[in-house]
Amino acid sequence: MKTKNRPLGLTIGTLAFMLSGCGTATSATTTLTEAIAAIAVTSPTASRATTASNFEYHSQGFFADLGHKIKGLILPESIAASTVDTDVKSMATLVSDLKTDLASSTPKAIAAKIGEMTVTSYRANCYGPSWTDTATGVSVARPSGDLGMIAANASTTDTTACAAAELNSLVGGAPQFANKLVKLQATLIAALQTAGKALPSVGASVDALALMPAITGFTFVTASLARLTNNAAGKPVYKTAITYTDASSKAGTVTIYHTPTNDANSNFSGLIQAVLPYTATGGGAGTKRGLSMVYSQTDGILTYALDTAANRTTDSSDFFSATTGRVDFSKGAFGEDGNRIIASFDSTTLASTMHYAWQAGSGDGAVRAFAVNIPAGTEGSLTGVGYFGFGAAISALTDDVSTPWATKMICNWVGVSKASIAEIQGQTFTQSGGKFTAATSKIDFAPTDTCAAASTYVITSSQPTDYNNAARSGTKLLTTVGALGIIPAVTVPTYTLPTT
Repeated sequence: MKTKNRPLGLTIGTLAFMLSGCGTATSATTTLTEAIAAIAVTSPTASRATTASNFEYHSQGFFADLGHKIKGLILPESIAASTVDTDVKSMATLVSDLKTDLASSTPKAIAAKIGEMTVTSYRANCYGPSWTDTATGVSVARPSGDLGMIAANASTTDTTACAAAELNSLVGGAPQFANKLVKLQATLIAALQTAGKALPSVGASVDALALMPAITGFTFVTASLARLTNNAAGKPVYKTAITYTDASSKAGTVTIYHTPTNDANSNFSGLIQAVLPYTATGGGAGTKRGLSMVYSQTDGILTYALDTAANRTTDSSDFFSATTGRVDFSKGAFGEDGNRIIASFDSTTLASTMHYAWQAGSGDGAVRAFAVNIPAGTEGSLTGVGYFGFGAAISALTDDVSTPWATKMICNWVGVSKASIAEIQGQTFTQSGGKFTAATSKIDFAPTDTCAAASTYVITSSQPTDYNNAARSGTKLLTTVGALGIIPAVTVPTYTLPTT
């Protein structure tokens, strides 16, 4: 085991230093970009089409696989939801772009691509629009987000399967923000390298604060890279620590622990924790959001669990479990906007699985949940299945997703009883022309307690307006988990929190 200081080198490719610390000098110069790129959060159903109009997702890195390999998507925060549905990058393109940036960009250039350090939510047009309908015989206003997939396609002009389009949009929220954190880490590494700093030895750290470039609406307070005591297996543990204030002088903290598990730096594990500035809805007192992501890659198979929750009535930073380091939804800090993601991606076979659950408020008692699987196959002819439904409260969900979180449909969320049936929405899709299009769709229901209506009903005042004045059938056509295709279980990785 070598613990002496090493120069960071001439290119960001030497980010390998962060994933190394044992082995030969040759392995130490193996690019960390391999690992950072691999952890990018993407969506398996992302368009694989090659276009000249792709946005700059470069250097989003690390998390691009983690949260959403289900589609291969990393999104700049400024794009509209309609763009989220249609203009995304595949994982292969994403990783290639990231490696290019890490090998040639300056800290300032990487920082410029981060955008605003805020979490933004997106929704596909075909998923849960707000509307008014006559399904119960009188006009009822339905709030957005509660009605699941209302059409087979993404929109009246986009033939992407709705399950794929909504997953892509979900990835544009909390998972995409995780990519920003990794890109922030890449900026720090690039700053140290550009200044000719050396890799810290065990027990030491290197200060990067004076070297960090300006980021709009973001003021660095501290920025450092440390090497902690080796873990129980004798592997190095690196800690990136950043504190900052936003444009409103609210404080934020970002901590990333990373451990390489082989000399080539192609296998690794880690944990990201962040407490971010937030403004609670409805005039609530909360000012913070907690985010965690535990990840592991072994022989090209990346798995991770991403959790995020925000304050509502309580202003608290107490989000994380002392045991796992992950966001704990049973803590009082969770008041609203809870998200859980468990995913796996095999870069060799292209097999992808993602489980995604979200809950608007801590008292809702049920999550809205997606589960998507794309079996191993050949790029250009992949197939997949997606399910949507409701499940237990987010605090009651476990990491065992051998049975997907979606177990029921609550078709009339605004109803008094919140009655449910033991069926869910399901859709199969096939890859064609670079996108996933619908094959079988069992998604029809009426927004009533029984999920059926005596006759057709009319949607008015829909947002978006695609579905205005559309006559909808009152006949129920749903399915059950597994009926259209299996969603494999994913073993969630663990990471032992360092004691120093």
